[in-house]
Amino acid sequence: MKLVRAREVTASTNEVVDHFADSGAELKVSLLEDSEVLIEGDANSLEFLANYILAYINGDEHGLNINPSGAGSLFFRSGSTHGLYIHILPCRHGHPDE
Repeated sequence: MKLVRAREVTASTNEVVDHFADSGAELKVSLLEDSEVLIEGDANSLEFLANYILAYINGDEHGLNINPSGAGSLFFRSGSTHGLYIHILPCRHGHPDE
């Protein structure tokens, strides 16, 4: 079995965005009943998200925010009602409440 570890991804989040910008990657994020979050996309779109998260783990950003009406909107399919905010714990910027 081969799994990818975060440390094996050497790209920054910006480099991941640049790499996938013209690839047609599109996510659809919505809320289901029972407070579940649904993230849909083809294999390429989910590969974008996986690499984006792994690059974030290796970076120094406080958090990542991509959403259908703001930063990262290129990666959201029409009809997507929610974005994603990703934050690592413990907070690497020393915020005590996070």
